[in-house]
Amino acid sequence: MLDVPLTDATARWDKVPPKIYTKHRSFLEYHAASGGRWPDEEHAAEYVKATKEWLAKCGDVVEEDYLGSDEQLGTLASLATAEISPVCAVLGGIIGNEVIKAISGKGTPANNMLMFDGMDGGCRSFVLQSKSN
Repeated sequence: MLDVPLTDATARWDKVPPKIYTKHRSFLEYHAASGGRWPDEEHAAEYVKATKEWLAKCGDVVEEDYLGSDEQLGTLASLATAEISPVCAVLGGIIGNEVIKAISGKGTPANNMLMFDGMDGGCRSFVLQSKSN
């Protein structure tokens, strides 16, 4: 999943990568570029700058402000390492459903990528594969 360029992270009907996946990748890109530090409130301005530069390098798939304004990115940085207790319960329930689907052979599987956004409670399932494959 990490080897797939952001430009290839689009679904059949989507022209842009899912925002939740793009946010996740921005955290990972910042972590790698900052020498192993995760975004936080103290380094929010640095995260905003790095994310804008990274999005600009990702080509014309997304705009520089795809993830929001500088203020919204700063808020995202301050919440990047927050622990949200219900996330475990929600993901546990989703995984339980996937196990039941796999055993019974009924229902559509979650494909190969499922991301839960603890901030808004949204869940996104999509296929993530390199277009070169």
